[in-house]
Amino acid sequence: MRPWVSLAALGCLLIPHSVWAIARLNPASRSPRSVIPAPLVPEPPSLHQSLQRSWRRSIDEHLAAGQLSEAWAAMELYHLAEIHHYLNRDPEVPEKSLLQVQEELQESTERSGSLTVAVYPFLLPNRMEMLLIPPQGEPRRYRVPEADEGTIRRVMGDLMAKIRLDESQEFMEPAQQLYDWLIRPLEPELRAWQTSPSAHP
Repeated sequence: MRPWVSLAALGCLLIPHSVWAIARLNPASRSPRSVIPAPLVPEPPSLHQSLQRSWRRSIDEHLAAGQLSEAWAAMELYHLAEIHHYLNRDPEVPEKSLLQVQEELQESTERSGSLTVAVYPFLLPNRMEMLLIPPQGEPRRYRVPEADEGTIRRVMGDLMAKIRLDESQEFMEPAQQLYDWLIRPLEPELRAWQTSPSAHP
């Protein structure tokens, strides 16, 4: 972590989740069976996969149209659907708008004296997309075409396997690769914001 910025990473590459949400899942998708252990009443895989494809298509379309706030909202709903499928019940998260998220980032920035932002990485079959949420202003989009879904999962698996090796530094190579994909593209803009208050959005 660089000393000049606090980074709140609100996405996960392998098991997506989110701290905040602007909407709950459609009530029609909720099931009274959620009190029964998930292995006993598994959700049909075809339904979950269909919902995944629908949300991913929506996110991709919003990104292509430059509708970044809408893309962020769709990412939140996608993450909620993933948690719902994993837990077999609605996730207990507060409903917050993008404005409320930014207000909290601004409060954190003021308390710490260091810029706090939120980063949402999202994997698509042919690339990784990242949304950077600043304390004020519009989200920023970063596209990482070389980090497609299969590549990211392979590097993550390599990192997890090598971290388990005692007294080994072999994990540094995949860790550096992930840093180059996830953080390095953001560094110039974050550094400019931190060193020049007038450059803040």
